Order: sequence, then structure tokens, then C-alpha cells
Amino acid sequence: MNKKQWITGVLCLCMLFAAGCGKQEPESQPDPSPTVTEQGGAPTEEPPQQTETAPEAAESQQSQQPLGSAATQKPAEAGSNAAKPAAQGDVQPAVPSVQPAAEQQPVQAPTQEKVVYLSVEIPSDSTSVISRTAVALEDGDTAYTVLRRVAKEAGIPVVASGGSKSPYVEGIDNLFEFDRGAGSGWMVEVNGNFVQRSAGQMKLNAGDEVRWIYTLELGKDVGGGI
Repeated sequence: MNKKQWITGVLCLCMLFAAGCGKQEPESQPDPSPTVTEQGGAPTEEPPQQTETAPEAAESQQSQQPLGSAATQKPAEAGSNAAKPAAQGDVQPAVPSVQPAAEQQPVQAPTQEKVVYLSVEIPSDSTSVISRTAVALEDGDTAYTVLRRVAKEAGIPVVASGGSKSPYVEGIDNLFEFDRGAGSGWMVEVNGNFVQRSAGQMKLNAGDEVRWIYTLELGKDVGGGI
């Protein structure tokens, strides 16, 4: 075999190989639709099953609801007295509990303080050494002890003689007896009545009015002549 014949043989083999590759038939695909074979007959095709979608399933469920169910009932008209169920999570108002009122104890009125009223006056001058003043009444107070206590608090000097049991007041606020004449001096009046004894012996009661008055004529000028 010469070289030309060898080349011709190789070319023929290549052409045959290429022709064989080009004529390969595609593999047949299986038919997706299943077949059902009937008895004694040709196979018949079974129709594909249909899958219901979500809206169709909902329609199917609604159509199966019995008459008189909640879906077929009419909504309550506005303004009706039908009770509406409370929505879940709604807060119901708490009903306040009524507690019985506690028994109140009677309030006792404060005890009123016992007082007397004192004034020291000079009618001839239309002046007052001590204006009318309420004074807390202490046990054993007299017309004299009240005068001494109030005058001391006000810084007004009081001069008396005769001792603590039977004092005689000679001067108040540096105004003494006989300073304005032979009949001048200090007199004491309790509840409108001039005292005819020592002021230290005149016991006082709550509410008494005590006036020390300077007279020029032994009391005749002030309504209490001796």
C-alpha cells in the first residue's frame, strides 16, 4: 500500500465516523401523563388532577356553611340595645367599692381661757395709763395682783404700802395721791362698784371688769364719792 492509498483510507474512516455521530436519534422522554389500563381494552388517559387555589378553597368552605351561621346573620342595626362583646384586651372600668364611713368621734370644743379685764384711767385728762386689756385669771387673783402683774409686764411702776395682805396703792406711773389736790388719789372699781376695802382683799372671778381711776375729789368727780 502506497502513501496515497493510506491517506485515502484514513479520510474515509473519518467521514464514516462523522456521519455516524450526526445520525444519533434523541432518547425518547417518558410521557408525563399516566395511563390507566381498562380491562380488556386499550389504555385510556387519566385527566390530570386539578389543585384548588387558596381563594377557591375559601369559596368552597363558605359554600359549605349551614344556614343560620354567623356568616349569614345580619349585623345589628346602629343604636340597637344588643350587647356587644368586649374586644380581647379591653380594660373594663373598676367598680369602686363603697366602704362604710368610720365612726367619727365628737370634737371637743377647746376650753375657753378664763380672763378678767383691766384698765388704768385718768378721767380729768381723758387719758389711760393702761387701756382695757384682757388678763388671764390665775388662782387667788385680786384687783391688786392683776394690776401689779400687768404693770410689771408694761414697765409701769406701782407704789403701794400696807403689806401684801392689805396693800394701799399710793402711785401708778409716777402719779401719786395728793399730787393734784387734797382729795386726789387712786380708787379701784370692780364691775361698776367702787371697792371700800383693800384691793388685796378683793378676789376676782372670770369676766370681771377692773378699773383703777385717779380722782381729784375723793371719788365725787368719778361717780364714787366717799
